[in-house]
Amino acid sequence: LGGLGDLGTGKLSAQALHAKKQRKAHDEERKREAKEERNNYTEWVRASLNQFKESIDPYYSFPPSDGVHRIIAKDEAEMAGFIAFSHGEEDMKTVFVFHEHTAPNELESRYLQMGGTVYELFVKRSEGETFSKYNTAFSLKDAKVVVKARAAKGGVQTSDEKDEEIESRVVASRSADDGAVSAAASRIKEDRAARSGP
Repeated sequence: LGGLGDLGTGKLSAQALHAKKQRKAHDEERKREAKEERNNYTEWVRASLNQFKESIDPYYSFPPSDGVHRIIAKDEAEMAGFIAFSHGEEDMKTVFVFHEHTAPNELESRYLQMGGTVYELFVKRSEGETFSKYNTAFSLKDAKVVVKARAAKGGVQTSDEKDEEIESRVVASRSADDGAVSAAASRIKEDRAARSGP
């Protein structure tokens, strides 16, 4: 026969085992509920995209959501043939969905990255804005070839001793570009302030 200590240990083990089973059952229930919620959200996204497909609206925006819901919305939109991306501040990121012909081009995307909103983008687009002032990317159109001569031995220089190097006006004037980017961001903020009014 065992002592009283064995009885107490056996009882604690049974309690621990019961608690472990309850935790496991609770975790499985939470996972099932989360999966069901994701499936419901996916169905809602599909229904929303079907309505958007038949509309003439240039874009559709889902409500701000967490990363999991944004991924679901973007994946479903892309599978339906739309172009989708997230935009906004981290806590308020929204998935925007576009028809292929209304999606932002590279310069318009740069405008959005610099703080513009999708609504402002479409307003500016309707006013004829080309967004070319937001082009801060390097281009070979901005490059020129500069021939530099090396000092030759004996003071005589041959064509083999010449080096060519590409010098970019964009890179050479990096501080001017940084100023242009800052100025563009300021213009966006000023435009937004002017639109919101006093």
